[in-house]
Amino acid sequence: MYKFKFIDHPADIAVIIEADSLEELFRAAFESWREAVAEETPESKKERTIILKESTAEELLVSFLSEINFLLQAKKQIANTLKEIQIEHVKDVLSLSAKIHILSLEEHSVHLKEEIKAITFSQLKIEQKGNLLSARLIFDI
Repeated sequence: MYKFKFIDHPADIAVIIEADSLEELFRAAFESWREAVAEETPESKKERTIILKESTAEELLVSFLSEINFLLQAKKQIANTLKEIQIEHVKDVLSLSAKIHILSLEEHSVHLKEEIKAITFSQLKIEQKGNLLSARLIFDI
């Protein structure tokens, strides 16, 4: 279970996320990014796997969203569905494996709402609050 809520920010896009697991927190972050950048998109079956390693959950979250944002900005492919996500913590390394479905903007008409320049570390801290994880994310526009 997860939820996210966009909050007011003077210059960028800010979102508060709550989830009952780290994977669900990443799923909520993905969904918030997706909602911020584009209107609804057609279903896609073209799959891509993302594999990342970082030392903290915050670094892994920024790397994950930055990879998805890079696909949109540089490759003109929008990640429209997060099919699977798995995060493992071994010793001092967090590993992520995610399967996403992508659409080519050259092949499909997609109305883009915002151009996110970067996923920032500003105010980002993943915290345990009771039995939920929470995070505040800032998308630089």
